[in-house]
Amino acid sequence: MSKWWLIGGGVALLALLAAAIGVALVERETTLTEGTPEAAVQRFLNVVEGNDYETAHGMLSSELRSKCPIEQMAGQARFGGFQPLEDSRITLEETKVFDSTATVTVRVTTFSSSELFGSSESSRFESYSLRKDADGQWRFTGYPFPVYGCPYLEPEEGPRPAPSEPATPEATPPPEPAQR
Repeated sequence: MSKWWLIGGGVALLALLAAAIGVALVERETTLTEGTPEAAVQRFLNVVEGNDYETAHGMLSSELRSKCPIEQMAGQARFGGFQPLEDSRITLEETKVFDSTATVTVRVTTFSSSELFGSSESSRFESYSLRKDADGQWRFTGYPFPVYGCPYLEPEEGPRPAPSEPATPEATPPPEPAQR
């Protein structure tokens, strides 16, 4: 009798393993239609994940490229300025195209695990703003996820104000004692 339980357990384990492999093989990345804003977002995410900062930088609009040189963009990635993508699943949610501009919204689901509490996931939405340039390429007009900009490079407008004296608080009389 115990022999049959062992065989049944082994068959069940093999069935679970086969199901897991099947799911892993089915959930492959879908290649989006070339020349669309969605494909530009997909390509950007792939090149950032592959550390190809030169290609990623070339996908920014000329305005963003001038504000964020490639050296700074690559340096930002090396020093934690990009959110890592390896434990994330990114799903296309919506695309809105208006003539030569587009907004692409994706859902970013991040998976995490800890020994104490097991695994968990959290989701959020990220939006990409793109503009089709003269050569027909979709370029990002806002810093795209997972790049959060080059804020330390933005030039300051006008002269810096002179430091001011710290304000000294005026002395206030102590409160009157409460009567009982």
